[in-house]
Amino acid sequence: MDTPAPTASVEKTSPCIARQPILTSDRRSSATNCFSRGSGTESVYLRPERATSATIDALNMVGLDVLCDGHPAFINCSRQMLLTEYFALLPPNEVVVEIQERCGRRRSEGGVQAAQTGGYSIALDNFVAGDDREALVPYATSSKSTSGR
Repeated sequence: MDTPAPTASVEKTSPCIARQPILTSDRRSSATNCFSRGSGTESVYLRPERATSATIDALNMVGLDVLCDGHPAFINCSRQMLLTEYFALLPPNEVVVEIQERCGRRRSEGGVQAAQTGGYSIALDNFVAGDDREALVPYATSSKSTSGR
């Protein structure tokens, strides 16, 4: 009698949504940074596009109000996500498109302009003077206009 060969156990992993409050100088929550990380034995960091799409999917399934408590949601956006406009699945008045350092100005300016034209607020993640994205500063929304609706 033949016995079945043992099968390898395959652990399924799925992204986990995380949220981090963005605080004002007087320690009041003004917005929520939403992002995804892998679970299980998967690497802690997902590919940027996969992490952003998982975050947007979770926000659509669970709801922005539930996850962000009525505050704007900052969503990390890579160059590829700008080009595909995947963030457009979320309402522009509740989302801040956060342009990552690795996007660069030349490769991202058209997508940033399209997001702003679509009504999205723009933030430049970890921006410092002399940054390659300095030409994107005119598109960025002031912190005062994103902290309250």
